[in-house]
Amino acid sequence: RIFVDTGGRESFVLEPVGTCLDIDFAQQIAIDSRYGPSLCTGDLADVIVPSATRPDRCRMRVIGRVER
Repeated sequence: RIFVDTGGRESFVLEPVGTCLDIDFAQQIAIDSRYGPSLCTGDLADVIVPSATRPDRCRMRVIGRVER
């Protein structure tokens, strides 16, 4: 699972829907916006993770919002 800080006092939890090799070591990620400008609980998103050879695309499910 990863936590994405959206600013303010909330973050979102995303969980891989399969293998995502370099996510544990990533210092940064990008979320592909092809599905629209916003994501809701239960939606799928493609997360792009930099790696040594080429960026890895990981499918993730939005688990929900958490307040900090």
